[in-house]
Amino acid sequence: MDEALRKDYEDWVNKVQKELETNKDEWVERYGEYAKKMVANSAIFSEAKGQFNKIKPLYVYLTIGKVKDKELKFDLRYLGQSVGTIKVKDNIPKLSVDEKKNNSSIYFGYDLGAIKDEDWSKGPNAKKFRDYYINHATGAPRQEEHMVESALFSELEKTTSVNKTLCGIQPVSFENTRIHMKTALKASAAKHDDVEQSKTGGEVDILCRRKIGNKSRLVVIEVKDENIKKESFDAAMKQAISYAVFISELIHSDAGKDWMKIWGMENQIKEKYVIDCVVAMPKGDTEPSYAGEQIEIPGTGDKLELHYMILQSDLEEMKSGTVKFEHSFGIKNK
Repeated sequence: MDEALRKDYEDWVNKVQKELETNKDEWVERYGEYAKKMVANSAIFSEAKGQFNKIKPLYVYLTIGKVKDKELKFDLRYLGQSVGTIKVKDNIPKLSVDEKKNNSSIYFGYDLGAIKDEDWSKGPNAKKFRDYYINHATGAPRQEEHMVESALFSELEKTTSVNKTLCGIQPVSFENTRIHMKTALKASAAKHDDVEQSKTGGEVDILCRRKIGNKSRLVVIEVKDENIKKESFDAAMKQAISYAVFISELIHSDAGKDWMKIWGMENQIKEKYVIDCVVAMPKGDTEPSYAGEQIEIPGTGDKLELHYMILQSDLEEMKSGTVKFEHSFGIKNK
């Protein structure tokens, strides 16, 4: 990585920190409440999730909002796109497909119509719904980036080294369910100098834990479905950096202990911490200019380590949940 790019990233870290200083008390308190409620509600979500089985190629997701509000509603996604929900009430999981999600028919050929609160295990339409996505669905999601993200989730979720491209890494989940880490910042790779704080905020595409010896660190992965000059590896890294700086600030806030517990990191140090920032995108117009270099976060003692994943599987392979990639983990200072 040349000095000009390093300086650009260091300036970006400063810019993100400055943005996070604005209304800091408000977002720290808000994320503290998120964490407390998630910790308090973890047992009931674990019990609810145990009432139904995951059935590939459908994957189950949760949102921080649902968890904090104790709303036992799980999102069902096919190739990363939401196609239905399961709500657990009185220990009975029920499937709903509303009109909006029913519009997925234009992407996957689904024509069963809307479904409202039907028993997931015994309902006739629920059985047809499962059969359709297991055996008959065609096409691709509205946003191919969601399919790439889902395939990468599946690859990183593998629990054995057999056919796993990168060992020692696992996505952070909530009660064994996929979840996206919400952030107080919105950032964009297309708008290179755009980062702002907002109530809706942004989301880390995939937040992982990576084990290195007897220590673990968090990994912020920004996923793209194409590799073009206006959204290059180097530009997309700013998005990953933005979210990683937010994570660092959260770790050092009063809510840090609860968040580390949620992330499965409660036994890790909170000083001079390293967060991996990763851009995952296919081969294309650009190449990454980094491979393991570190950048300090002023005032925290933390560092960001910059990495890439160059996705080598085509979209058809990703539809089956297969994605292989070349990566920079283990490489230092290209």
